[in-house]
Amino acid sequence: MILPCGVTGFCDRTTAPPPNTDVRAFRGHCYEAARCVRGTVVSFTNPYPGVTDNYAVAVLDTAAGAVAVLLNAHHPIVAFADPKGVTGSSFEFRDVPALADYFGGLGVYTVATAAGLNERPGAAHLRDLSPAELKRVKYFEPRRVGEIVFNFWD
Repeated sequence: MILPCGVTGFCDRTTAPPPNTDVRAFRGHCYEAARCVRGTVVSFTNPYPGVTDNYAVAVLDTAAGAVAVLLNAHHPIVAFADPKGVTGSSFEFRDVPALADYFGGLGVYTVATAAGLNERPGAAHLRDLSPAELKRVKYFEPRRVGEIVFNFWD
């Protein structure tokens, strides 16, 4: 996964601020996804860009168990994780095929896989990030790509 410029939420005077995803639409999509898998939305948390985290998270209770649906605040990248740890960026990413089919089928989101998010970040992953983002990556030393896409940095 090549990370798009702005995915971390950080910029400096030399780069334009990153775009924002439509969190309101995502929230509605989460409720519809829950209905599709015969589940319910237990909680929804908006991102706090520039303060701590750069992602929105919906926790769904499904027949297969609870799952957190994550949305990057700046690019429409969606992922799934165990709900434990979603407030501290210590995710256990997982693949949820029924939800991946739903979100992918909307044509709005890029659905990230657990394998891709668990990869060690390398030069190929980081090539499109801005200097401000690379500075943060160097400082926080994320061990996985998912810790960059869904970060809890200040």
